[in-house]
Amino acid sequence: MSTKYVVQLSIKEVYYAETEEEALEQFTVELNSDNQTLETYIYENIEVLELCPNCEIPLEFKMIDVDGTNLEEHNVCPSCGYGTPALK
Repeated sequence: MSTKYVVQLSIKEVYYAETEEEALEQFTVELNSDNQTLETYIYENIEVLELCPNCEIPLEFKMIDVDGTNLEEHNVCPSCGYGTPALK
């Protein structure tokens, strides 16, 4: 069975401008001044998250105490608990 992933792009840049074109121009100028291309900028702001096979929502990283002394990191569904390890 294949694992499902969601690729999300979370970009929120705020510019003060009179028009949309002016705001886009400010964004482009900022990219050029940082020696970036649009491709590298997008790649730096992209996030790939594994989806729960039951709920199809992103799994969250959780540190879980499995035996009273050791913490383990697991991808766990916040809704149904998928990925939660058996406690020892």
